[in-house]
Amino acid sequence: MLEYRDVYAGGRLVGSGSGDVITIVNPATEEVAGAVPSMTGADVEVAVSAAREAFDAGPWPQADPAERAAAMERLAAALEGLVG
Repeated sequence: MLEYRDVYAGGRLVGSGSGDVITIVNPATEEVAGAVPSMTGADVEVAVSAAREAFDAGPWPQADPAERAAAMERLAAALEGLVG
């Protein structure tokens, strides 16, 4: 079972303000697959703000559609490699 107590936001791992976790259940087998932190509204605001700053400072907004497509294809291939 995968269990995460922190989330990655703003270049670092941060815990949930609530300290609660959400249990993830596989609907096909009803087995517990993992647990993730239950984030508060303030936690989400911090994460969204960090993502916005990273997006604005990074190369993605200036990339042309072909560059974006190539990046997404590389990401898809990497993810497919992880799940087999």
